[in-house]
Formats: sequence, structure tokens, C-alpha cells
Amino acid sequence: MGILQGTRPPPTRPDAERAPIRLGLARARFGPIDGAWWPYDRDTAGQLRALVAELDGLLPQRVTRVNVQRSGWDDIPRRLSVSARVVSVGWFNSGDPNLITVVTRDGITTQLLVIPPHTAEAAASTAMAIAMSGTNSAQPGAILAAGRAISDDDEWPGAPTEAESVWLGEGGSRR
Repeated sequence: MGILQGTRPPPTRPDAERAPIRLGLARARFGPIDGAWWPYDRDTAGQLRALVAELDGLLPQRVTRVNVQRSGWDDIPRRLSVSARVVSVGWFNSGDPNLITVVTRDGITTQLLVIPPHTAEAAASTAMAIAMSGTNSAQPGAILAAGRAISDDDEWPGAPTEAESVWLGEGGSRR
């Protein structure tokens, strides 16, 4: 299974905000993760702006808020301008950096696995397929490990180990 890409045309130059979105959503939502997103880099504003614009066309309501774990991103803005409106961005010091939460206008949350930007395509495709199944109860670290998506060079800063990812998913917290 290949990586699903958004509806935008391919870029004419390497521009993260114009490149196709590497995003996959689960058809059935029975697990803790509703899909996966593979950003091109850690530029928070550019990557989140493109993600929100794409999700606005895929989710029943427009996105109003995005929550990220702080250690995985560079220069996190408090607000983003997307399609002539403002989207709030929240960040936390605890939690899993391989998870992002998107909240729509009606309060529906969507949890996306974040595949580290420099992950090999085959590993990212495997991790995305697992996350898109919608029935997988594995935590983000376990999904990425299953896809061999984490290597020493690709890991998000401060990413939890597989055991810590399970602990966080069960309500534990990092200090």
C-alpha cells in the first residue's frame, strides 16, 4: 500500500507548503489513532498550515485547534492563519511527540500518528498503513517500530521508548 497523498497538485519547486500532503485517515475509527501524517520537516507553521488546509476538506467540520508535543517541532506559533481564518495551536511538554491532536469546530478530535520527516518511504508506508487500519490499539512508538520507522537519525527529539509510549497511552505522564 502506498502513501496516500492529498488532492493538491505536485509542487513546481521544493516548497513544503505546496507539496502533496502525506496523510492517511482511517475509514473506521475504533483505535486510539485515527490515521497518520508524514510531514516534510519540523517547520511547525508551514507543515501545520498545509495539514489543516487538507483536513478541512476531509473532515466534516473545519479544524479550529491543533495540539502538538513541544520537543518534536521548531518555533511553534500560538495561532496560524489558514484559509482566511485563525487556527489555535497548543503545545505541551509532556506526551508523545509522535502524536498530534486536531480539534474541529464541533469539538471532534482526531489523533494522528506523526511519522518523523526523514523516515524512509517503505517504513513510513508501513507505519501509515498500520495507523490507517483504525482498529490497531498500539501506541505511536509501537507502530513506528513495527514499520521500522525510527532510526537513530529519524527519531523526534525526546521521543519515548516503546515501553514509555505504552505508559503514556495508559495515562502515565513524563515529568
